[in-house]
Amino acid sequence: MKKWSLAIVLMISTLSILAQNEAQRATELYDNGQYKEAITLLEEAIATHPDWYFPVLLKSNCNMKLNNFQAAIDGYKFILSMELPDEEIPKVKFFMGLCYMRKQEFDKAIELFTGLTKTAPDDKKFDMYFAVGQSEIQVGQAAAKRKDLKTAHSYYSRSIGTFTEAMKYPVDSSDKKIKAAFQKAYAQFKIGNLPGSKSSLEKSIAYFNDVLKIDPKHKKTHELLIEVSFRLAKASKGDAKVSKYGQTVQYLDGYLKHWPDDLKMIDKKGQALLGVKRYKDAIAVFKRLTNMKPNDGGYYFSLARAETADRQFTTAIKSFQKALDKGETKNTNVYILAAYCYIQQKDNCLHHDIPLYQQAVQILTTGLNANPSSGKLKQELDSKKENLGILRTNQNAEEENRSSWIENIKNLDMNLTGNISKLEREREKQLKQNTEAIEKSIANLQQQIKQARIEKEVEVKALKESYDMATKCGGSAGTKYYNQMRTVLKANSAI
Repeated sequence: MKKWSLAIVLMISTLSILAQNEAQRATELYDNGQYKEAITLLEEAIATHPDWYFPVLLKSNCNMKLNNFQAAIDGYKFILSMELPDEEIPKVKFFMGLCYMRKQEFDKAIELFTGLTKTAPDDKKFDMYFAVGQSEIQVGQAAAKRKDLKTAHSYYSRSIGTFTEAMKYPVDSSDKKIKAAFQKAYAQFKIGNLPGSKSSLEKSIAYFNDVLKIDPKHKKTHELLIEVSFRLAKASKGDAKVSKYGQTVQYLDGYLKHWPDDLKMIDKKGQALLGVKRYKDAIAVFKRLTNMKPNDGGYYFSLARAETADRQFTTAIKSFQKALDKGETKNTNVYILAAYCYIQQKDNCLHHDIPLYQQAVQILTTGLNANPSSGKLKQELDSKKENLGILRTNQNAEEENRSSWIENIKNLDMNLTGNISKLEREREKQLKQNTEAIEKSIANLQQQIKQARIEKEVEVKALKESYDMATKCGGSAGTKYYNQMRTVLKANSAI
């Protein structure tokens, strides 16, 4: 404003001493932010010098500073009807355009600024194009809000071209250059948010990276870059998904380099590491979070998820319990994933699997009591109860089968012993006197012995398979028939 004030002083030097004093005092008040006091003086100057555009201009500028935008616009319009130097016209229109922007009459602002870009000198073109681009983004946002996607896409696209054009011209501060680069990337990001425009998010990543080349610590750019990268990763599949999450980790590392203690972004890094299947690294990140915020159940839940992914099921269950202890009782996934961890420890040994299912049922019951309206919890609980019932039925059937096999083998042994003894006696009779009846009896006994041996072989084989399974599952810890099975099998040379 100092250059502008100097220009004002030169402009008023040809007026009366009184007018000069009023203008000078009003300018000083304006420079000091005393806009209402300046207006009082300027109104006196306007009354005494109605053909002098300067007090009207400065009064309009004061109204703009006071957010009286319509009053400012009316003043600028009046000035344009007066006689004023040609070099002042673009300034008046520029100020008027800013007021239209503040009033959210962006179409009018675009029309004014676009006209100014054609005649403005190169050292002013950046400001003109930048103002046009900002207005175009605002029109695009308004169109998107009312679901006019075609208009939204059009204005966002136009703003990208406008900001690109702006950056071709010299700019008097690096801050403005950064803003233009960011707005360009942001417009591309907004296009990517429109339905059917997902591929545009990829392009916005390149634009956001351009911003970081100018300002590596532009926080909003880092945040949006991470958001876009996450969205692209979630939308990908297979190897591409892992690759995208890997890229997200890199962007998060870039952010955390400057803001290393940002809990939200540390958490996001843990989530991204899960996506890239670096489970142990994710666990380390979430453990750091639980140390930083030991009473935050959400971080314990994230830690438990990572431990689950790394198949550390017993450790994960403890972390899920800590999550509940720290307040995550309304998070239904805590109960569902904890139940999953119990079930994942099953080893097809019923005496081991049944307690695991019982614990799963217990944690899901606790969850449903805390969240009685959760259909998903009820569905999971019903499923686990059904599976538990099947396992118990199978366990009872298996024990009954073992008992039957042992008893059947004993009975077959007794049968074989008896028939073999009978066969020996019949053969002794045959040696003394062979008759048709004896031959028939011998043949019948031989058939019975053969059939009993076949049946016994089947029973012993079945008992051996059951015994091997029982041995694998802890022997006598898994079945009360284990020692009996072993005795029977040894007697039949099966072990």
